[in-house]
Amino acid sequence: MDVEADEPDAVIRDVGRRVAELRADLGLTQDKFAEALGVSGVYVRRVEIGQENLTLRSLTRFAATLGVRTVDLLAVPQSREVRLGRPPRRTGISSEAAPPAAMVANPRSQEEDDERARTEVDLQVPAGPTEPGTGHDPTPRREG
Repeated sequence: MDVEADEPDAVIRDVGRRVAELRADLGLTQDKFAEALGVSGVYVRRVEIGQENLTLRSLTRFAATLGVRTVDLLAVPQSREVRLGRPPRRTGISSEAAPPAAMVANPRSQEEDDERARTEVDLQVPAGPTEPGTGHDPTPRREG
């Protein structure tokens, strides 16, 4: 019986797309998903765009974290398009797409995330008076 072999690079890309689809269906960012896996966000991004060849051990960890069977990651993705850049902001997660319990061990509200982002931005503002709209400190400096 002749069976046409799968192209390994195509399988790697398809697995990456499935991971991306399932992660997005759960409403998780790549960084939140990476945190739950205990890997870097860069690694997750490389998997999702087909630049990482997952071991079977990693494949099973990804599946468990996504709340699916390992074989589900080998299914044909809904789209083979690899999207780069930030996706549009989601407005909410339905109860059907709630992440597995392993993913919500330390949930933060959107307000907490927004406050944290504001605090991080505030920490980057230079001390001292500035001219409105310029970020320039008009205080004369003494040289000496």
